[in-house]
Amino acid sequence: MVREGWKTIQWPDDRLAVFRQVRAIARSIEKPRLHRTGTHLRDFVIDNVVYQLFDEFHAVTTPEKLGTVIHSSEVPAFKELGRLLAPVVGDLGNSREEVYLADPRWPAVVEAARVVLAAMEASDTWTEDDPPTMYPIPPFRQ
Repeated sequence: MVREGWKTIQWPDDRLAVFRQVRAIARSIEKPRLHRTGTHLRDFVIDNVVYQLFDEFHAVTTPEKLGTVIHSSEVPAFKELGRLLAPVVGDLGNSREEVYLADPRWPAVVEAARVVLAAMEASDTWTEDDPPTMYPIPPFRQ
């Protein structure tokens, strides 16, 4: 049984990887951010989303088995994201990001990703600017 609370997450770096891909979906229809050099930053890369959410962590296919990465309260939101995302990925496969964004089913996927993000953020005490890491940062030596 998965207990609630940050201390039950055994792989915070994996959780952060899942979080970043869900966030990429949630932000995919927004205007791209600009790097200080004036180039666009691409958060949404479909190959990364598929690899991490489907292949590596199975976060959207069998989220109930990810007790070391997600909280049990987040499982229903992940299942709904998977229910909406899997058919789109199945139909579009290796298409470019622009094809995914133009698909009429994509706004529902984005909304489901936003629900997952809200659930993940509600479960944790860390912020995007101060994410957890499983490797402690050594103290500064003077």
